[in-house]
Amino acid sequence: MKYYVKSVNGKNYIFADVNFKHLRKRISAGYAIDSIEHWDSKREKLNINAPNYIIINNHLDKIKSSIESNIADYKINKIIPTEVEFEKMIQSFINPNSITKYENVDSLEVVFPEWIKYKEELKIFSDGRIQRYKSVF
Repeated sequence: MKYYVKSVNGKNYIFADVNFKHLRKRISAGYAIDSIEHWDSKREKLNINAPNYIIINNHLDKIKSSIESNIADYKINKIIPTEVEFEKMIQSFINPNSITKYENVDSLEVVFPEWIKYKEELKIFSDGRIQRYKSVF
């Protein structure tokens, strides 16, 4: 996981870039900084001359450690999450109160068919099991 600053419409925002296997998510960390000079790109943190640098740096560290811990769990347990699961995991740490694009509808109806397609592509389930799963919807 890596943090970087990107200028959007004249404002500087801190973004997170999270990669795991074939999945990649770039998302705003929820912070805007006054000046690009307040950002230390080598350390991926705010400099001591930035307002509220202690609070923001601590929060960025907490987010990073939580996401990296989840990714380590994926690796240890040999889990490859779907794109939706990966996005939700990241979002749950960066902005736990946000609404993802899948929460506007009944999430099972959205995620389940995608999950079945994903499992079919991996060819880890028998045809009979896939048919049983498909019969649910």
